[in-house]
Amino acid sequence: MITQQGDLIRLTQERQAQNLKLISAKPTDLTSSRGETRKAVNMKDQYVAQRARGAYIATVCQPELSFDLSVAAQVTDIQETDAKQLNKRIQWQIDNSTRGLTFVPLEMNSLSLLVFTDASFANNKDLSSQIGFVIVLTDRNQSANILH
Repeated sequence: MITQQGDLIRLTQERQAQNLKLISAKPTDLTSSRGETRKAVNMKDQYVAQRARGAYIATVCQPELSFDLSVAAQVTDIQETDAKQLNKRIQWQIDNSTRGLTFVPLEMNSLSLLVFTDASFANNKDLSSQIGFVIVLTDRNQSANILH
């Protein structure tokens, strides 16, 4: 949802957050964003579905959750402890569904594009490496908008 309040533009994913559901150790029914129901979905498939939903919201408007959802994406042998950890993030997104990005006006003749990267060597469980980045548009007044 994109809204404007004066000079500010807000981007949220409230409707997508309504599709989030906590992961259950027991098989449960899941409803897709198109209204289709999958019956008796096991914990592993619930985990994958909710992780993807949470990651989409994080990518679009809640970057503060990107790290936790990247860690969750690395889990290959899903255990109940993994589901509990992901449920903490999912619950935060459910409770904060109106939280998003706010874009502020920038001075056009002083724009700068900043890219921050962070590479971690062999930090994943399988000893592979991970890289993260943030792209920001800023101006000489130090006003800034996260682009990605």
